[in-house]
Amino acid sequence: MRMLLEGFDIASLGHVSKDELHLVIEALKLAFSDAYAFVADPLVSNVPTWALLNRDYLAIRRNLICPTKAMDWPEPGDPESAAVAGCWTTTGGLTSPNRLKRYKTCGRPSNSDTSVSLHC
Repeated sequence: MRMLLEGFDIASLGHVSKDELHLVIEALKLAFSDAYAFVADPLVSNVPTWALLNRDYLAIRRNLICPTKAMDWPEPGDPESAAVAGCWTTTGGLTSPNRLKRYKTCGRPSNSDTSVSLHC
């Protein structure tokens, strides 16, 4: 979850401020959504651990966080999609590469830019 928040200047928001708590809660929603979908016993299931930690994938997920509005429970992402995985080699896909197209990005482009504006 820490990597999801890297694009935000959390320190400037004030410790335990409503803005900081909002961003942490939204990042938790995204992290748990992915965890519920992808975390399993790697001995019996294809767990895309490295793809879930891919900075490009996390930037796409981070762009779903709107600093001024709470999101509903998010759909899990698609860490193995061709747009995100790039050089990753995995065996078997868990989800459809078209899933990311359904997400709205709070007015920001979905790209791998790790900086995030605090204006929606």
